[in-house]
Amino acid sequence: MECTLLFKTKIMYPANKIIWSKEEIEFLKANWRTMTNTQLQKTLNKKSSTLATKKHELGILKMQLIPEKWTPEQVTFLKKNYLLYGDKELAEIFNKKWHKNKGWKKGQIEKKRQYLNLKRTPEQLKLIKQRAVEKGVYHIANKKRWALYAAKPGEIRIWQPNTGLPWMVIKTATGFVGYSRYIYEREIGPIPSGFVVRYKDGDPLNVCKENLELISRRENAILNSRNRNDLKMKRQQIKNKINMQLITLKKMQHEK
Repeated sequence: MECTLLFKTKIMYPANKIIWSKEEIEFLKANWRTMTNTQLQKTLNKKSSTLATKKHELGILKMQLIPEKWTPEQVTFLKKNYLLYGDKELAEIFNKKWHKNKGWKKGQIEKKRQYLNLKRTPEQLKLIKQRAVEKGVYHIANKKRWALYAAKPGEIRIWQPNTGLPWMVIKTATGFVGYSRYIYEREIGPIPSGFVVRYKDGDPLNVCKENLELISRRENAILNSRNRNDLKMKRQQIKNKINMQLITLKKMQHEK
């Protein structure tokens, strides 16, 4: 929704008090439900703090977040059971025993425990986990998670490191291995000791027999070093270019 600027003036009074006109107030009352705060600010030409103050004054807030307090019964239950159940399981119990509009979350239980200084030792956490496993809660939860996210043998994925280019891996019976190494050994032959697989065109996502070659680890290290140096040189060139532009701009401003 494109908003036009209807009111272009702010009337200031002593102590920087902002005076709202009758038309502005009527417009705010008529549109506060259908327009966002950003749209209202643009249309009325008001700051966010000014708009918020006036809305609070008029009592036309969209949402009033009133935290639901813990009852003494809930606090007592938490103190008695925090060494028996984990925070996630406690949240599930709370949802069954005490209804709340937005429900009980694991983070709420954890935050309340910390506030009450209800800490668990590693040994106590181990016992909680062991009891959950015996009950079947922990096992089922983790089994569902692995069913959703765990890779199956033969599945290919792309890993993105913090630095460098993304590369492909494949899940085997013994774990993940580089897809380029896997294809080379399957299509061409074994990889001698001291050698690595490298991409001819430099694209680690272009994994095919024709794009793979063997080079020694020493040659690979030299090539990687050159690539890093080239990258540093490019960065320095860009930096020098920016500096020259700034110097030229300063000279032009000085001449004016």
